[in-house]
Amino acid sequence: MHGRARCLPELATELIDRLREIRHDIASLDDFEASLSGHVRLLQDAPAGLISIERNEVVKVLTVASFVGVRPRARGRHLRIELQKHA
Repeated sequence: MHGRARCLPELATELIDRLREIRHDIASLDDFEASLSGHVRLLQDAPAGLISIERNEVVKVLTVASFVGVRPRARGRHLRIELQKHA
């Protein structure tokens, strides 16, 4: 029993050191995961932004095309109505 008592403090010190290393590793992995999540979020948002920009361009073209396609007389009437609303 006397020999066993001498090993316990050394074992406890090694175990505490190992647990500290494990805690440090977990913290590093947590930071790495947060960084990867940020990159994934950026990669997900980028195409959505590009789609939104392209959609806005299509709406602009369709707006101009519909305005040009309307007869000039109806266009003038519409403009007069809009100007009267804001006057």
